[in-house]
Amino acid sequence: MSFQKTTKRSLFKLNFYQLRPFFRESLNFDAEAKKVILSFRIIFIAMSAILTFFILDLYYNQWLKSLVDLASLIFYLYGLQILNKGRFAVANTLLIIVTSLGISINASNLGRESGNQFLWFPCICASFILFSIKERRYIILCISACLASIAFLEITDYSFLTNSKPSKSYSLAEYYFSLLTSITIVMLMLYYLINSHHKSNIKLFLLNKSLRKETFTLAKTNKELDNFVYSASHDLKAPLSTLLGLLNLIKLENNVSTIHTYASK
Repeated sequence: MSFQKTTKRSLFKLNFYQLRPFFRESLNFDAEAKKVILSFRIIFIAMSAILTFFILDLYYNQWLKSLVDLASLIFYLYGLQILNKGRFAVANTLLIIVTSLGISINASNLGRESGNQFLWFPCICASFILFSIKERRYIILCISACLASIAFLEITDYSFLTNSKPSKSYSLAEYYFSLLTSITIVMLMLYYLINSHHKSNIKLFLLNKSLRKETFTLAKTNKELDNFVYSASHDLKAPLSTLLGLLNLIKLENNVSTIHTYASK
């Protein structure tokens, strides 16, 4: 089920916090809207993580990564604007590809020890969850971008842009925060899948219950109809038999007066 145009115009003007009550209170809310809410949540978590990475990089004088973080924040803000216009697939594709590019640059600059490779998990999961089966081309595009970035990093051994090895404290901070960010986003998407599956099961159960009730009512009505037909046919059998016998007597009788006597009876 897709939104009506009027609903789209009003809904997409709402920000993330205005959409939350619909997500929490409505069991029948459109699946497309739930994906929009999930996209908003992932974007806000990712932007918070990027901002934290930006502060961390400034503290450790990682200027290239700071610029990448800043550019990623700008693209995420632009993606929010596209999302608010109702262009879900375009916005999600842009953000996944930008995230893949940012991960590749940062991992190439910081090396394998930084743990940026953990961020591929939410990117790949989002490529499948945030798109419908009708948007296969976007799924293929996002997965291709992620796999190409992973292949590039593996071929270059995460050292294409490495000038100097970062400090151990910075690598540990980057490693654990990347891991924490990945786990948070993946858990959010898993919660979305489990919650959607649970609500689908509830709807299916209620639908089956309604169908069973309607089937029982229909069977009861059919039985009552059969009983009525049987009773009506039994009640009409005796008068019809008498009438047929009388008609047969009239056919066999030649005397007109006798026929009038039969008819009067």
